[in-house]
Amino acid sequence: MNGRPPRRRRTPPHRRWRLRRPARPLGAAAVAAAIAGILWIVHGSRPPSGRAVQRVDAATASSAERSSSAPQVTSRASAGGSTSHPSAATPAAFPPPPSPSQTPATIAPASPIPAAFAAMIGNDPGARPQAGLDQAQEVWEILDEGWITRYLAIFAGTAPSKIGPIRSTRIYNDQLAHAMSLPLVHAGGSADGLAYIPTWHIENIDEIYGSGPYFWRGTSRVAPDNLYTSGALIAQAERAYGFAATPVPYPASGRAPAAGTATSGVTLTYIQSAAYSYSASWTWDPSAKTWQRSVDGSPAVQQDGRRVQAGTVIVLVVRQAEDPNDNGNTLALQMLWQDGGSAWVLRDGASYPTTWRLGPSGGVGGTIVVGAGNIW
Repeated sequence: MNGRPPRRRRTPPHRRWRLRRPARPLGAAAVAAAIAGILWIVHGSRPPSGRAVQRVDAATASSAERSSSAPQVTSRASAGGSTSHPSAATPAAFPPPPSPSQTPATIAPASPIPAAFAAMIGNDPGARPQAGLDQAQEVWEILDEGWITRYLAIFAGTAPSKIGPIRSTRIYNDQLAHAMSLPLVHAGGSADGLAYIPTWHIENIDEIYGSGPYFWRGTSRVAPDNLYTSGALIAQAERAYGFAATPVPYPASGRAPAAGTATSGVTLTYIQSAAYSYSASWTWDPSAKTWQRSVDGSPAVQQDGRRVQAGTVIVLVVRQAEDPNDNGNTLALQMLWQDGGSAWVLRDGASYPTTWRLGPSGGVGGTIVVGAGNIW
């Protein structure tokens, strides 16, 4: 960290947690104080490695991102033991990916995959609607530089016929993949995001560096929001690279705690200003027994026409800081995962305030217990 503490950054305006019609409030004043200078992450089971790291380069166009030498840090052992980074050489022979005119049907059957994996999926306006989020077992939504969010979507057992748009990685995404011992599917990354992949021995499938044939670009959008892959192509890549299956470290599941607050919905406002605003909402559907997702007030629907929904939504409050080692880029972030913090679990039409901390294997500890279905 160059012996210097991170510079203070000014918190963007109006980051809020807002519950609609709770039986009792969650303590708005306390929450507002807690979220000054933090990151909301709407998601699932496993935050990243238990140490603060240097990180985050701000390149955003995946085709322009380049690697640099690895920072000098101590590597943390992975949750399930790490394996070798796949070679950048061309993979073993496999059927060619579909051409743009052969883009797979978006509602085609999902394909079995040898190993669970985590895919980086974009969420800037040009990336919407996405493909595949509705079929992920677990999704993390993480604030990126420039006050946009990206998704880290985890697929296990099967994966859909279209996933994307695939985007670049940052070091805090590497931390998640490393903690869960999952292969990372991405298209390039920031300088230190790429450097930490071999440092932490993260198995990865990178469209820019060595794995291009396992992806295709659609014709209805412009780059970088037109890059896709599929469960079938990732399965081919995993077999070619020899990736071994590892269990996904989902959070504990079981009956809900006794004390909860009846909650019809929640809105997470990541940023609100005169120039730009972004919020994500979850509304409880008692008939479907799921939380229905909306983005900026409109239903979140994927390219296959399906509404995004979740059985459990977990909100983790994670402190963030400006990355002091990112060549003067004041938008670059680091996540202070080692600090733990407050959390809310939304399940079964109720909210449960709790806390989270990093477990010894990089997973979420505390009192988080999820219900049936997928996790955001």
